Amino acid sequence: MKCESCKIAPPSIKQPSTGKKLCKKCFIRDFEENVHNLIVSDNIFPSKGEHVAIGVSGGKDSTVLLHVLHTLNERYSYGLNLHMVAVDEGISGYRDESLDCVKYNQKKYSLPLVIVSFKDLFSSSLDSIVSRGGDVVRTQSCTYCGILRRRALEEGTKRAGCSVIATGHNADDVAETVLMNFMRGDVKRLARCSNSRTGTSEVSRDEDDDDIEDGGCGKCPARKSEQQQKSVSLATIPRVKPFKTSYQKEIVLYAHFSGLKYFSTECPYAVTAFRGYARVALQRIQRFRSPCVLDTIHGMDTIASAAAITPDRAERGKKSKKKSMPSSVPCVFCGARCTNGVCQTCVIAECVKRENYDVKAVRKQLEKECIV
Repeated sequence: MKCESCKIAPPSIKQPSTGKKLCKKCFIRDFEENVHNLIVSDNIFPSKGEHVAIGVSGGKDSTVLLHVLHTLNERYSYGLNLHMVAVDEGISGYRDESLDCVKYNQKKYSLPLVIVSFKDLFSSSLDSIVSRGGDVVRTQSCTYCGILRRRALEEGTKRAGCSVIATGHNADDVAETVLMNFMRGDVKRLARCSNSRTGTSEVSRDEDDDDIEDGGCGKCPARKSEQQQKSVSLATIPRVKPFKTSYQKEIVLYAHFSGLKYFSTECPYAVTAFRGYARVALQRIQRFRSPCVLDTIHGMDTIASAAAITPDRAERGKKSKKKSMPSSVPCVFCGARCTNGVCQTCVIAECVKRENYDVKAVRKQLEKECIV
């Protein structure tokens, strides 16, 4: 039996996304070409000379992303200035070890590295937040972490002088996010969650904030405070997902065949994530229908495209008596986009500061404070 691509070497793998039997060399090349094709077709990096912050954690996805972008940038002359940005949440026995992999790869690729910590930004590590918050926070630790980690990643991107964030979200992650938003009934986020590049006009909530709702009065004025003026660039950092159509299994195999060093231990708080239910559901469906991951993404892309607002549809919407979805506005405290006057990150950060983990109560207090 020969590789279905080169017809020379014996096959080493049955490619999960296509079912093709490929040799090691052809699989690696095919994986890289698929990522390149997505970058080109979706215009993920529209400008040469763009400074790109690669979000790195030391895990398989971010390590492979770092390697692939470094490889493709040289092969196809993207002209990108690559940087590495890592977040230290303060998870004892976990993040410190994964950061060792990050530092190893920083030396390997000779790229600038910025590490931002929860302790630095929020005056508390995730371990401390969970410890002080008790069961209320412990059952939603991934939610708190996801929201704060997003802000830390944006801050690290600013410090690195970059204009875009590249993350290692793969096809499985995107399909899970589609299911999660569907189960929440979150129509606004559902319409954009499968995009390979998200930009400035969107609500700045994290894709992984599992359980905390973004409620609020929606009446807070868009008042530019001194703090907002300093942080307004948080609302203007696009995020890209070059692995949007790459299966998780393929990423693991690519890392193995390429001899990449990464940290493989699961986060101790991951067991509480709502995402786990979507992951299990997709894995069960895949046993009977293997293309379901990409089908979910492509289906969502088609629905989002069909539901795009056209002039005629916008005019009909004005005449309709139905309540429309709220538009995004700048947060009065930090400038990030949100559906009301105070973004979820500022609410969670204030919960940590006050050691009051009643999110709805803290939100109401902040909304009162920002009304002049």
